[in-house]
This record gives sequence, structure tokens and C-alpha cells, in this order.
Amino acid sequence: MVGEKRKASSESGSAKKRQAISFETKVAIIKKLDTGEKMVSVARAYNLNRSTVGTIYKQKDRIMEHVKGAVPMQSTIISKKRGKIIEEMEKLLTIWLEDQQQRRIPLSLMLIQEKAKSIFEDVKAKAGESAAEETFSASHGWFSRFKKRANLHHVSVSGEAASADKEAAERFPQVLKEIIEEGGYSAKQIFNVDETGLFWKKMPEKTYISREEKTMSGYKAAKDRLTLMLGANAEGSYKLKPLLVYRAANPRALKNVTKSSLPVIWMSNMKEETPVPMKKFETKLLAEGFSPIDKAIALFEQQDPNIERCTKVANQLNDAIQCYRIIYDEKKKKTLQSSLDRFFRPVSSKSSKEDTHQPSSSSPRPSTSSYIEVTEEEVTFEAHSSDDEDPLMI
Repeated sequence: MVGEKRKASSESGSAKKRQAISFETKVAIIKKLDTGEKMVSVARAYNLNRSTVGTIYKQKDRIMEHVKGAVPMQSTIISKKRGKIIEEMEKLLTIWLEDQQQRRIPLSLMLIQEKAKSIFEDVKAKAGESAAEETFSASHGWFSRFKKRANLHHVSVSGEAASADKEAAERFPQVLKEIIEEGGYSAKQIFNVDETGLFWKKMPEKTYISREEKTMSGYKAAKDRLTLMLGANAEGSYKLKPLLVYRAANPRALKNVTKSSLPVIWMSNMKEETPVPMKKFETKLLAEGFSPIDKAIALFEQQDPNIERCTKVANQLNDAIQCYRIIYDEKKKKTLQSSLDRFFRPVSSKSSKEDTHQPSSSSPRPSTSSYIEVTEEEVTFEAHSSDDEDPLMI
């Protein structure tokens, strides 16, 4: 008895495998439930869980609609059959993709999706009213399936291969031959020159380490690059001095080194960055900015019968530009002349009483650019001037 219990418990503890249910079984289950048979008894009859039978019955409409489409009753998955319009669209899309490939035009997923939608709408319009209910969204799932059907894969575009003119390249040997024959050039006089990039600080991506070590810490890859132009004649008897283009005209490593002594022609191509002009506030421009806002508020007040609404809008506008009004007030204060200290120099009362004398009519008038000596007790000046007023003349 104990052995039988242990055996039963071990069998119940084992993981139950998922069972694929055919459409024939699903339809039979739905029919039995429709006749009023209990869900528990149907589940026992087909050796299924009650929840599985419940899920099948919930999908009753979807299952029966799919069965009506002449689907094999032994199939287990509800698959959507592609319509004729989508099939025609995919054929035209495949032709378009091949045409773009011949033209060497790179395509992204978004471009293909937009083109698929456009072709679908054209085919749907030609089909007429019979295809009025057809819809197509060009989803990522559709593209994933279409990619498999059309045997497409994603690759990187080669740098110069796509931009090369194949026909011109095929004609060039004959054209070059004619030029050489007409000019009577020898192999010594014909040179071929080409440029290439060199990452002169690039380190190897792989290395050798001891078997005890599993990994090696990496490093930040250096991207210092220079451009080389190399050339030689067709005979191979003469090589041109390489032309080297670097970003710095006088690098620190070549300090006190004469450029002409180098085995290359040293050139630099440092891109000068245009300095960005610093922004600053100007009193005149700030006032010009406030003017249309003040006019707009005044116009609203003239037209709006709702005083509360108009006041609320005016307060919100003023609060929004309050920071600029504070800047304007500060700059305006700096431009105002609050005193005449730049024109007058106060002196002590004693020295002024002893030395003060009336200037004669023949004495020259003091210049406005110099200080005038007056006492603080004799005269007090208050001046308020702006940038538009002339300085005080005495």
C-alpha cells in the first residue's frame, strides 16, 4: 500500500505535457456544451482541464468562423489566410525592392512599410467595392513574415561600392589606352595616385593571455586618424613622396623638427570652429519686445466685456515676462545718471572760503571736461539724465 501511494504521488508530481487540440475536437466540445452538458463532464470525457474547456467555449465564435473557411479539421492553430489583395501587393512590393537594389538605393523598415501601404491602397482601389472591407497596417509582424517569404536579410551598405559608376569603370581602360597612344606616353610617365585613411593609434582587438586567465580588461579605442595619399608610376621605378594630412599643423611630438626632413609631405586640415557670439540683452530691444504685448493687453481690455477674464489674462502675461522686465529695469538703472560726481569735485569749506574769488570777465571760461571746485555748502545738484540727454554744461 505504501509503495502504491508513493508511486501515485510521483506520477501526480511529474510535469504535465501540453496537448494540442484539433479543430475537430474543439467543435465537438462546443456542440456538447451547447446541448446543455456540464463543463466538468465534458472535460472528463476528453481528459482535459475544466479551464481549457472554458477557454475553448469562450473562443466559440472565433473557432466556428475559422472552420467555415474550409480549414483542415486536424489543424490546431488559428491562422489568418492572406487575401488576394495582400498577395498582389507583396508581389509588387518584391518587384519594387529588386528595382531599388539594382539602383543601389538603401531602404529602411519605415520606407518599406510606407511603400507597402501605398501599393495596398492602389491595389484596393483597382479591386473596387469587393475589397472595401480589406485593411492593412504594415505591422512589424507582417514585415517579419514577409521577409521570410521574400528571402530578405538585413546587411550593411559598403562604403564606396554603392557610389561607384560601374559603366564608367568598364569604359575607362579603353579610354585610358586611347589617351596613352595619342600622347605617346611611356610607362614611366603614367602615375596612379590614391588616398587612404590610417588609424595610427588603433590597437588589436584580440590578444594572447595565459590559460589560467579567462578574460582581459578592455580599453577605450583610440580614434586618431590621418589621411595618406600614395602614388607610383606604372613601371614601378618611381614612387611619389607620400602626402600626409593630419589635424594638427605642429603636434607636440614633432617639436623642433623640420617638416622638410620628414619622409612625407606634412599637411594639416584643422577645422576652425566659428566662435558662437555671446548673447546679451539690450535695453532698446527689450522695450521693443514689451511693446506688442502691452498693445495686445490694451486691445483685449477694450473688447472684452468680462473684466475678470481680461484681468486674469493680463496678469498671466505679465507674470510670464516678469523676469525680462526685471532685467530691463536693472539695465535701465545702469544707464541713468544718478549724480554729477563725474563733473564736480567737492572741496572743504575752509579752503574754499580762503581761496574762492570771483572770476573776472576777461578770465577764460572753465572747460566742461575738467572738475569745477565748489563747496558742498554752497551748492547741491540733483541731476537726472538718460542716454538721450546731453551732459550738463556749466
